[in-house]
Amino acid sequence: MLALPRLVAVVAALTLICTLASGGAAQAAEKAIWGPASLPDGSSALGLYAELGVDTVQLSMSWASVASERPASAVDPSDPAYRWPNEIDVAERAARSRGIQVALLVASTPPWANGGRAQTRVPDEPQDYADFLTAAARRYPTVRRWMIWGEPNRDDRLQPNTENGLSGGDRR
Repeated sequence: MLALPRLVAVVAALTLICTLASGGAAQAAEKAIWGPASLPDGSSALGLYAELGVDTVQLSMSWASVASERPASAVDPSDPAYRWPNEIDVAERAARSRGIQVALLVASTPPWANGGRAQTRVPDEPQDYADFLTAAARRYPTVRRWMIWGEPNRDDRLQPNTENGLSGGDRR
């Protein structure tokens, strides 16, 4: 067993090594906000977010709005079927210029992908959603955080759904 002074020295040395390995100083906590890209007067909200010290802004994008028709080349962001939201394009550039990361929440199934059911219904082929997300990632290469559907366990978000997102009798 180590003597107490030696144990204190070992702990102090390990603490110093860990501190130096992590960059020397404590890292600041990340500040994120879920909010609009523009203020009520139409101006960009990104300046305000930067003043508040926000590191990440989460924006939402509707798959159904971007791809109201089935794209011929679904993984290609330049496919003519895609109508990328100008607000996301502008916000992504404004965020980047201010050192703010963008997180994108992508939800809402287009009718062509789920047999014409409600936008909350899952696509008939999950690969269609994966292809769209591939195109979106290519369109927005600086976006590194993606939220898939957003709170899919809520019954008003992603259907079909079951209690707590678990199936049948599995209620762990």
